[in-house]
Amino acid sequence: MNVNIKTAIQDYESSVCKIILCSITELPFPLGINKIISILKGSKSTFIINYELHNLTTYSIFPTFTREQLRTIIDALVKSELLRMELLSEYKNISVLKITTKGRDFIAGKCETNVQFLAGFVDRSIPELDDLEKELFEELRKLRRAFSQQRDIPAYTICGDTTLRELTKQKPTDAVSLLTVRGIGDKFVQNYGSAFIETITSHLKIHRGDAYFSSAYS
Repeated sequence: MNVNIKTAIQDYESSVCKIILCSITELPFPLGINKIISILKGSKSTFIINYELHNLTTYSIFPTFTREQLRTIIDALVKSELLRMELLSEYKNISVLKITTKGRDFIAGKCETNVQFLAGFVDRSIPELDDLEKELFEELRKLRRAFSQQRDIPAYTICGDTTLRELTKQKPTDAVSLLTVRGIGDKFVQNYGSAFIETITSHLKIHRGDAYFSSAYS
């Protein structure tokens, strides 16, 4: 049997996109991207349990996808105008995701849109680390391992190596700058932020005389 790989990939991407769009249509009220990702991954946060969002049919539908991967898919849906970000006027700087008319037509099969996201899962732009940054990277990896063992969870559920490399390159020293790092969300900042910030800050202070310390604050 001959299989058209390109068509199979497009069908898979289309199916995943439709599931995510359906998950947004069944929400009892609009939510932001982080909350939606938490639902798709099966988070047992107090917010989800209190509002009974764990009873949704799409709850924990994509537990093996990383948060970064789900964000990549949602970004592609927004770019394809199947979803839109809407700023809530009553809450400053808080945006929610809403499905568009085009998105509803896509679910119903009334329009064909090729939403490509798998290529975005592969990060080909990870910068190289110099010797001091490799040292910091190992410190952050040990910290991640410690949290993993302490909470008896896989290390990759805390953050991936790509995110660790981004942390190593950007060297955030406060919660605000930490949130600007790709792959970092509110839950990470709440659970692990202070420890990672402390490790990065300590490393920078030790190497205060090195060139990259000054560049990190320039």
